[in-house]
Order: sequence, then structure tokens, then C-alpha cells
Amino acid sequence: MKKYVLVTLADKNFINQAKQLFSSAYHNGGWDGDYLLLSCNIPEKELKWFRKKGIRILKCKSLYDKWSINVNRFNQRFISQIYLYKFYLFTDYFKKWKNVVFLDSDTIVKASLKELKNIKGIAFALDCCPKLKKQFLEKKFINNEKEKKILQSLRDKYHFEEKALNSGIIVFSTDIIKKEMLKNFLNLYNYCKNILIPPEQAIFNIYFYKKWKELPSVYNTYHFLFSDKEDINSIIIHAVGPNRAWDKNSRFKKEWEENLKKADLINIKNQKAPKKILTEDEIKKYSKDIRRRIHRKARGPPIIIRILMEIDRQIGLFGLFLKEKNPRFYYLLKKIKKEYLF
Repeated sequence: MKKYVLVTLADKNFINQAKQLFSSAYHNGGWDGDYLLLSCNIPEKELKWFRKKGIRILKCKSLYDKWSINVNRFNQRFISQIYLYKFYLFTDYFKKWKNVVFLDSDTIVKASLKELKNIKGIAFALDCCPKLKKQFLEKKFINNEKEKKILQSLRDKYHFEEKALNSGIIVFSTDIIKKEMLKNFLNLYNYCKNILIPPEQAIFNIYFYKKWKELPSVYNTYHFLFSDKEDINSIIIHAVGPNRAWDKNSRFKKEWEENLKKADLINIKNQKAPKKILTEDEIKKYSKDIRRRIHRKARGPPIIIRILMEIDRQIGLFGLFLKEKNPRFYYLLKKIKKEYLF
């Protein structure tokens, strides 16, 4: 057994995604620790591939049945309980390792993961919606008085302008694992589940409030911050949202498929060197640029652009008129719209 373990989470619909993640970590990231799959109701026959590769399997018991999660129209896309399985990372099972690195299965590892192995405490990357308030429904969208009071109680206890973490990458030393941590997560979830947007992520933001370290943004680079023509200097690409890495129109589709094909070549007894190693200066430089893009995206476009975008939305023919009268400005507007909209 190694001192470090790389973990991802998958259900029966994300088996190839998990394989691609482990493959990119092995071939590109040079990961030389253990590998583990958190399995969410994956049939045993599908797990044989992982076992054959020496990848550990932790079958997790359901935390909720699908009927017990009461959601509303604003966060129903997060109804799948699979997100909550991340809570299992903080159970005694993981104390057999010194450090844990968790990556969402919709990520691609591009370069060395070495620097993540010795993190003390717990660390996350900055969320693409970098304020804590964005982890919860706005009061105007809540009709239930009890839930309004719950939101206010959270606002009273936590400063909602604080930075928000993203749970797509979680790195921690296992000495932070405490007794009944899983139970505490679930109690907190049950208390405020109907006002959460990303469920487990919002819980982590509350539970680890002002206790987490911020990872350089190269470890969780959101692909939508860059145009298809721009180079992305990163260690981990997080292809979240529209145009995920395996989608037809994704710029990463070819790379993702190549990583998946190479999954059969994983041999954790014969570790490979990282495909690329970013220097400390490169990590700082690229992370600064990514962080700037995150905050720029969060602020949204300037007021004049918002007005023009609203006009364009309300009056479909406006775009055609503008294209004919001032094509240069029309294409500038299109470029800005693409830059600011997710």
C-alpha cells in the first residue's frame, strides 16, 4: 500500500469517464500512489476492469433513495445522490493513507500531480462562481418561510461574500478525519438541502468555512473560460457544464478519447514519468490568469454590453440589422457574448 491515493467517483453512466481520468493521471500526471474508485451502484461485471488494473473499489451504500431528496425547479438538475457520495471520503476507511486526492470524473489530467501529495489540512480550488452566496438559492426564489429562515440563519453565521470552493478537486491529509464526520455532513445537508444549489459543494463550503486552503487554479481549470482558439496552460482541465470533454463539439474530445484508449495500458506496478511538469513560476503565472478570468466571468459584462445583449435577446431581428449596418461591431458583440456567457 502507498501513502497516497487518487480517488474518483462514478456510477454506471460514468464508467468510461472514470477510466479516462485514471488513464490521464497515470500517463500524463505520473501518479505513483494508489488508485481508488468510489462506486455508486456499478454492477460487479463492470468493476472487473478496475480490479484487474489493481484499482481499489469502495462500494458505497446509498445515503438516500431517490424519493427522499426534496428539490425545487431551481436545483433539480442536482437531484442525483451521487454527488453526496463524496462525503465518504471523510470516513475511517481512508485513514490507511496519509493523503487523499479526489478528482471529479469529468476532469483531464495534463501534467504532474506530484505537488498534491503532501498537502497539510484540506485544500480546494476556487469555484467558477467564486462567492459563497452563489452556493445557495436567492431569497426571492424561496417560497417556503421555514427555508427563508434557514437561509437567513446561514447568512447570520457565514459571510456570504467570502470566496467559495469547488469540490471537483479535494486534497487533504487524513489526520483531519474526525469521528462522525459523515453523520455531521448529512445532518447539515438535511437542515438546508432545499436551498442548496450544488449540494455537496455547498455543504463543504459551510463545514470547512475559513478552514480550507486555496489550490493554484491550474489544478482546476474551467474550460469555458477560454475560447477554442486559445491555448490552455493547466495541470487539470475541468470540463464541467456544456460541451463536456466527451461531447461531439468539445475541443477536448480527441484528447479525451485517446486517454480512454490508453486506459488498457495502465500498469500501476510500472509507474510512468509525468508527461509534463510545470515549474513553480509557471504555476503562479498560469493560475493568476485563470483566477482573473474566473472573477471577470463572475462580474459579467459591462452595463452597455448587457443592454445590447438584452436588446438582442428581446428583438431577434436586431442582430441581423446590426450585422448589415455595422458588421464590425456585430462580430465584436458576438465575441463578447461568447466570452461572458457560460
